[in-house]
Amino acid sequence: MRNKLVRTLLVLAVLSLGTAIVAFAGPTNLITNGSFETGDFSGWTQVGDTSFNGVCSDGSCPISGGWNAEDGIYSAYFGPVGDLGGISQTIATTPGDEYTLSFWLALPQAGTPNFFQVEFGTSLLTLNNWG
Repeated sequence: MRNKLVRTLLVLAVLSLGTAIVAFAGPTNLITNGSFETGDFSGWTQVGDTSFNGVCSDGSCPISGGWNAEDGIYSAYFGPVGDLGGISQTIATTPGDEYTLSFWLALPQAGTPNFFQVEFGTSLLTLNNWG
């Protein structure tokens, strides 16, 4: 999950209850099942404590908080509270090429502590106690 060499790795970890939509924005979409429209984690590897990881459709999410998916009808949620759970995916990249990563993130039940992290190559974005 944390190999930072010739592959790209995406890690989502949410300590508190939250939902996320993950997608690659660019001329070619390199992410498999980026918006979870298969209704599951096809193309992704679940990591950490997966006891509260899941994919749900609009209106059926256990932690929806009134938010719907930004793209399509499915969202992913990660947890559980007090532990880290998430997903990763390795994609082929070309050294020197530019890539754009975009995603939608919601914290429908605000509270701390919470944690969110995305890793793309050697770049790392971490949000602690946000929302």
